[in-house]
Amino acid sequence: MGIVALVTVCAVLFSRSLNTEQRALEETRRSLRQQGFKTDLSDFDFSTSDELRARAAVLATTSRAALTNRARPEPVLREAPTFMRPIESDAAIVVWQLDRLYDYSGHDLWPELRDRLTTNQTRIAAARQASLSGPIRFEPIGGPGMNALLPYLAEFKNLVATFKTQTILALHDGDIDSA
Repeated sequence: MGIVALVTVCAVLFSRSLNTEQRALEETRRSLRQQGFKTDLSDFDFSTSDELRARAAVLATTSRAALTNRARPEPVLREAPTFMRPIESDAAIVVWQLDRLYDYSGHDLWPELRDRLTTNQTRIAAARQASLSGPIRFEPIGGPGMNALLPYLAEFKNLVATFKTQTILALHDGDIDSA
């Protein structure tokens, strides 16, 4: 009987603390909105210009997100190699200077990377030009709000890995100007 009373008292106190925290949160949101801050995704305008949409489309062709539409080509790199090889707590191998870059199965990755980047050279050049020509903005799929889809954010990492790989390979090949 005492345990039931104790559980009931704890539940009431816990419920009151949640209500207090919820009220404090709502008051903070109201205060921020009065000061001009945006507190909901629906407050933001995520629309972009035709130019920004065109650049975003070029950048998306190099990402894994491009695979969701079968008409688009596969990503330039399926998985970016690790270019930072720590050997001690304060030391790492300069990977681009290695004669052979081995993957986990013992294969030299330099020829494969060179082949993939050469094959996709046009796409990479277009993506590089699009990324350097101004701000990068994407519109959320499905409109603004809590249900908006933003698949390209995670995939943008693949584009960065592609540029990084191209730079490391250029250094490895001694093409300092391209790097």
